Amino acid sequence: MEHHTPTPITGHTALICLLGSPCAHSISPMMHNASFEALGLDYRYLAFDVNEVTLPTAVAGLKVLGARGFNLTMPDKTSWSLRRTLHRCPDHRRCQHGRKRKRTPYRP
Repeated sequence: MEHHTPTPITGHTALICLLGSPCAHSISPMMHNASFEALGLDYRYLAFDVNEVTLPTAVAGLKVLGARGFNLTMPDKTSWSLRRTLHRCPDHRRCQHGRKRKRTPYRP
Protein backbone atom coordinates (compact mmCIF):
# COMPACT_ATOMS: atom_id res chain seq x y z
CA MET A 1 0.00 0.00 0.00
CA GLU A 2 1.41 3.35 -1.04
CA HIS A 3 1.67 6.03 1.65
CA HIS A 4 0.28 9.44 0.68
CA THR A 5 1.51 12.60 2.39
CA PRO A 6 -1.38 15.03 2.93
CA THR A 7 -1.19 18.62 1.76
CA PRO A 8 0.60 20.67 4.41
CA ILE A 9 -1.41 22.94 6.69
CA THR A 10 -0.71 26.61 5.94
CA GLY A 11 -2.06 30.01 6.91
CA HIS A 12 -4.64 29.55 4.15
CA THR A 13 -5.98 26.19 5.37
CA ALA A 14 -9.69 26.48 6.20
CA LEU A 15 -11.26 24.92 9.30
CA ILE A 16 -14.43 22.85 9.23
CA CYS A 17 -15.38 20.88 12.31
CA LEU A 18 -17.66 18.63 14.28
CA LEU A 19 -19.06 19.96 17.55
CA GLY A 20 -20.66 17.71 20.13
CA SER A 21 -20.21 15.43 23.07
CA PRO A 22 -19.08 12.77 22.82
CA CYS A 23 -17.37 13.03 19.46
CA ALA A 24 -13.93 11.40 19.90
CA HIS A 25 -15.31 8.17 18.37
CA SER A 26 -16.48 9.90 15.19
CA ILE A 27 -15.06 8.90 11.81
CA SER A 28 -16.19 12.24 10.35
CA PRO A 29 -12.70 13.82 10.51
CA MET A 30 -11.13 10.89 8.67
CA MET A 31 -13.91 10.80 6.08
CA HIS A 32 -14.03 14.56 5.44
CA ASN A 33 -10.24 15.02 5.37
CA ALA A 34 -9.90 12.21 2.82
CA SER A 35 -12.58 13.88 0.69
CA PHE A 36 -10.93 17.30 0.93
CA GLU A 37 -7.59 15.80 -0.06
CA ALA A 38 -9.10 13.93 -3.01
CA LEU A 39 -10.79 17.13 -4.21
CA GLY A 40 -7.64 19.21 -3.74
CA LEU A 41 -9.28 21.48 -1.15
CA ASP A 42 -7.11 23.23 1.43
CA TYR A 43 -9.47 22.37 4.33
CA ARG A 44 -9.06 20.41 7.56
CA TYR A 45 -11.89 18.84 9.53
CA LEU A 46 -11.49 18.43 13.29
CA ALA A 47 -13.75 17.19 16.10
CA PHE A 48 -14.23 19.29 19.24
CA ASP A 49 -15.90 18.01 22.40
CA VAL A 50 -18.48 20.71 23.12
CA ASN A 51 -21.56 20.34 25.32
CA GLU A 52 -24.85 22.23 25.31
CA VAL A 53 -23.53 24.76 27.84
CA THR A 54 -20.37 25.59 25.88
CA LEU A 55 -21.95 25.39 22.41
CA PRO A 56 -22.77 29.13 22.12
CA THR A 57 -19.19 30.10 23.03
CA ALA A 58 -17.77 27.52 20.60
CA VAL A 59 -19.93 28.79 17.73
CA ALA A 60 -18.96 32.39 18.52
CA GLY A 61 -15.29 31.33 18.53
CA LEU A 62 -15.63 29.61 15.16
CA LYS A 63 -17.13 32.78 13.73
CA VAL A 64 -14.25 34.90 15.07
CA LEU A 65 -11.73 32.41 13.66
CA GLY A 66 -13.39 32.47 10.25
CA ALA A 67 -14.20 28.75 10.24
CA ARG A 68 -15.84 27.66 6.98
CA GLY A 69 -18.49 25.56 8.69
CA PHE A 70 -19.41 22.96 11.28
CA ASN A 71 -21.51 19.87 11.87
CA LEU A 72 -23.24 18.92 15.12
CA THR A 73 -23.69 15.55 16.76
CA MET A 74 -27.30 14.39 17.05
CA PRO A 75 -28.02 15.44 20.66
CA ASP A 76 -27.00 19.03 19.86
CA LYS A 77 -28.95 19.20 16.60
CA THR A 78 -32.22 19.24 18.48
CA SER A 79 -31.22 21.33 21.50
CA TRP A 80 -32.87 24.57 22.46
CA SER A 81 -29.37 26.00 23.00
CA LEU A 82 -28.54 25.40 19.34
CA ARG A 83 -31.61 27.21 18.11
CA ARG A 84 -30.86 30.20 20.34
CA THR A 85 -27.19 30.17 19.28
CA LEU A 86 -27.91 30.07 15.55
CA HIS A 87 -30.67 32.66 15.85
CA ARG A 88 -28.08 35.07 17.29
CA CYS A 89 -25.87 34.67 14.21
CA PRO A 90 -26.15 37.76 11.97
CA ASP A 91 -26.65 35.43 9.01
CA HIS A 92 -29.01 33.07 10.88
CA ARG A 93 -31.24 32.67 7.83
CA ARG A 94 -28.35 30.77 6.23
CA CYS A 95 -27.96 28.53 9.31
CA GLN A 96 -30.16 25.52 8.72
CA HIS A 97 -31.21 23.53 11.77
CA GLY A 98 -29.49 20.16 11.79
CA ARG A 99 -27.37 20.79 8.70
CA LYS A 100 -23.82 21.85 8.03
CA ARG A 101 -23.44 25.60 8.22
CA LYS A 102 -21.38 26.94 5.35
CA ARG A 103 -20.22 30.53 5.18
CA THR A 104 -19.51 30.45 1.45
CA PRO A 105 -20.61 28.05 -1.26
CA TYR A 106 -18.14 25.55 -2.70
CA ARG A 107 -17.27 26.30 -6.29
CA PRO A 108 -14.75 24.01 -8.03
